[in-house]
Amino acid sequence: MKNFLITGLLSGLFLAVTLTSAHANEPEQPAQRCDARRVTYLIGEYLSRSVRDEAFRESRATSIKVNSRDLDPDNNRLQIRTDINLEIIAMYCG
Repeated sequence: MKNFLITGLLSGLFLAVTLTSAHANEPEQPAQRCDARRVTYLIGEYLSRSVRDEAFRESRATSIKVNSRDLDPDNNRLQIRTDINLEIIAMYCG
């Protein structure tokens, strides 16, 4: 009975150490800075350079793309969608 208890405790300890060290080696994800809700008031506006710069600054994004079909996810990138006349129809982070 004592051997069973010691074996159980040691295996539990080994498992805990293994899982903890595996979790510690994962790369830390940067905190999301981009917040598209801060610039929703620009939807419907003509996308001029000054509006683009204002959206970039106010959303706190680290990069910006307009009408991009880029599939590479980046939670800190502001994506702007426009219609054919460059009127902003959607803005989101990702």
